[in-house]
Amino acid sequence: MRKAIITILFSILVVSVFVSCDYVMGKTQTLTEDSCSWTNRNTYVLDSDLTISQQITVQGNVVLILNEGCTLTASKGIVVNSKELLVIKGSGTLIAYGNTENDAAIGSTGNKTAGTIIINDGTIQAYGGEY
Repeated sequence: MRKAIITILFSILVVSVFVSCDYVMGKTQTLTEDSCSWTNRNTYVLDSDLTISQQITVQGNVVLILNEGCTLTASKGIVVNSKELLVIKGSGTLIAYGNTENDAAIGSTGNKTAGTIIINDGTIQAYGGEY
């Protein structure tokens, strides 16, 4: 009886750990040319060279992983507005261009306040304004 109770409690603990980790970490997704809306708690991975021609918008807390030897070109920038968070990791390259004259390449649009951008690694080339 005691062994059965311990087994049940251990099973509940294991299941709850997996559920809570999924909630905190969200989903991991490979970037595609249609990946222009990055949503809360998700991790986006660059596995090969890619150009996203639409403006990318960060919603909530997002992680971007740039794999080694891969380049992501954000032709119309990455919008990280106030209260949003973008963490950039990996040894790849990110090249970002502002969408209009008043836009940051990575940050806010117009005269809005930008959110938090943390760059842990990688090569980042950011060209503000319209190119």
